Amino acid sequence: MKKIKLACYIPPRKAVDQPVTYANPGFIPAADHEKLIKLLTDKLPKEFPEVDLVDFNLDFTQSIIFNNELYIKNNLNLNKALDAFFWYAKIAKIPNHSHIDKLKTLSANTLVVNNPYSYERALDKLNAHKLLKENGIPVADYFAFDIKPG
Repeated sequence: MKKIKLACYIPPRKAVDQPVTYANPGFIPAADHEKLIKLLTDKLPKEFPEVDLVDFNLDFTQSIIFNNELYIKNNLNLNKALDAFFWYAKIAKIPNHSHIDKLKTLSANTLVVNNPYSYERALDKLNAHKLLKENGIPVADYFAFDIKPG
């Protein structure tokens, strides 16, 4: 049986007294991060023997897009090397930014969790409210309007 090649980007939050930023992108404090990584490295092979954990800290933000494929250090083509990718970190929260574009590129043939298309849609508050309301999820009333200068 072919193993599922999984990589993760779950950076530790090195400075818990500082806000989460691109320089401090982790949400999990460093001490807890060490426990998480140990838990995953101990449990994952036993609980999910069909999963081969390729890398715990594959920083996709340092990759490049070339001909609709994502490449990282040593010219590793992530689209061909991975079956699944999980990320949990601060990235640029604006549509059409390279972080989201990189995740979309990877998701063309790799399962990406958190889905970059869903993530991008959730960033747009108007569209997020519309989607929630259309699916019967209670949301506050909302409206959109333009403010004309002068």
